[in-house]
Amino acid sequence: TQDMDGKDLTEWDRGSLVESLQLLTKEILTTEKHNNNGELVKNIHKISRQLWSENERETSNIEDLFYLQGIVAQMWIVRIFRNLCAISPENQNLLCTENVHESCLKGILFLIGQLSKHHREGNTYRQTPWKDKVLNLIRSAVQFLSNFITSNSQTQSLLWKMAYPEGFTELVQVQDRTTVKVVSVLLYNISGKEKERLCRLVQEEAGTFILSHLFQLMDDSLQQQQDEDDLLDWGCLMVTKIMEEGHLEILYKNLKEKGRGLELLKLVDEFIHDKESPFNSSPSLLIGKHTLFLIPILSSSLSEQQSQPNEEVLLMVRVLAELSGRESTLEGSSPASLYYQNGLFLIVSDLLHKEERSGGTGVYAFKRDLVRLFGNLIYKNLSAQEQAREKGLIPIILNCCKIDDRNPYMREWAVFAIRNLTEDNETNQDLIRQFEAMRVDE
Repeated sequence: TQDMDGKDLTEWDRGSLVESLQLLTKEILTTEKHNNNGELVKNIHKISRQLWSENERETSNIEDLFYLQGIVAQMWIVRIFRNLCAISPENQNLLCTENVHESCLKGILFLIGQLSKHHREGNTYRQTPWKDKVLNLIRSAVQFLSNFITSNSQTQSLLWKMAYPEGFTELVQVQDRTTVKVVSVLLYNISGKEKERLCRLVQEEAGTFILSHLFQLMDDSLQQQQDEDDLLDWGCLMVTKIMEEGHLEILYKNLKEKGRGLELLKLVDEFIHDKESPFNSSPSLLIGKHTLFLIPILSSSLSEQQSQPNEEVLLMVRVLAELSGRESTLEGSSPASLYYQNGLFLIVSDLLHKEERSGGTGVYAFKRDLVRLFGNLIYKNLSAQEQAREKGLIPIILNCCKIDDRNPYMREWAVFAIRNLTEDNETNQDLIRQFEAMRVDE
């Protein structure tokens, strides 16, 4: 790099340049500390700027070996920057001073545009060698940007101003899961601890567009049963933070308007049923409070007089059934009590009667989840016990004490509900004895 002054990059042997950059990348990885690298960074950045400029000039001949070697050289330069950032906050600030992040972001956004252009023109297969090298460069560049902002509020602020919303909008649409995984890390690190940025992501149309693309890919992972997907892990952290800050309702409603609300609901359902999920590390009462908005949505969905519950209703009942069974550290308060106070019991009552009248919708596990939710809502709740009797729900629950292949474990949840119906309630106990006597007579 000391020989760069006064020379154009075309005078360099590209193969030798790539080899030198590879060696330097490995050296940085194996060296414990790499500070005071001002001259090194300046010289490498000079090469990088020439390569970015060259990329823009030479895309008409993307199969040219000289051009492809330039893409590879740029990738190794970006990896050097990435590794330097991972090692030292001092290097983050040094790279910031040199505006490395700016040229890197502009460069990858240009290449993303080129990828989109060639895809539209139907050249995807023909340009595979070029596409693979460009994707490797984009992945490394996004990793650099992620390391560049980690635990550094100054660089986070700079990159946010530069990349939101246009830059992030382009990045989440790259047709490459590996890239988008790193983008999810970048997005969480840059917005997770900043309430204003998180609000903009949730409330602004550009922000919800970005999140909806991430959630769509996460939902694809669920459909493909990719349990070890890092994208889901980072998505869980993002959704957890959104929930804790009280933004889950507005995000769901904004996504629902775009026809994408189900994807968020599926993710919440997945996260609450995963015992090791960060989502479940939040206090149960907090989760209950921030999911109250589902109750009026559930109520309005039922008023549409559908013959069978739609997917949104199924997911909401499943989510509420799981959360209502959780205890709280605050005595006398729990998610179930919050749900009861906000009218969920009446909705469940109507649904159980509807199931009884129709002989069941036949939708797998729906009635089981209703019985489970009912049992949780009446747990240690005398008022709910009384309402259940008055609304004629006791015989319906008794009728659920049987094996049903469409509703596995419904009998067990029905027994649990009967136990909660009769606890310290002699009137309900006497009524159940009467029903049992009538069955014996029959």
